[in-house]
Amino acid sequence: MIYFVCSEVAMAKSAVEKSCGAVVVKRKGSKIFVLIVRQMEGHWGFPKGHMKDYESEQDTAAREVLEETGVEFEFYSNFREETHYKLKSGNMKNVVYFMGRRTGGKEEPQENEISEVRWVPLTDAIILLTYDTDAVVLRKAMRYIKDNIEEYSDIL
Repeated sequence: MIYFVCSEVAMAKSAVEKSCGAVVVKRKGSKIFVLIVRQMEGHWGFPKGHMKDYESEQDTAAREVLEETGVEFEFYSNFREETHYKLKSGNMKNVVYFMGRRTGGKEEPQENEISEVRWVPLTDAIILLTYDTDAVVLRKAMRYIKDNIEEYSDIL
């Protein structure tokens, strides 16, 4: 009986998928732009992907942003947002988002996964984002920028 209970716990843990990504921003003149991607299926969101066993959450976010978009970024401290939702399969999905400032790279969509990489004015991005969970993360990112990032304080 104990074996059965342990098996259920193991199964429950494996039914949760975890991904990490980032809200990456850049300033151009008097506007802040945010990096979003269009999945091959047509959904707009932030770059993100599954963790590898040996990676930290930030390592995963940095790798996924670079793989999916070609963009490099520097993390802002103290921004970490986690979303939870149920997949069509019935499994739960947890996504951890960080935030950062673009530092380099060249925008190039990941073949077979991303159809478009786009910098969108921060205030317009909410219209393009497909999922409500991403819109919530974007609103929290906007609040973080307003309260914490001095170089952008004159814009928001």
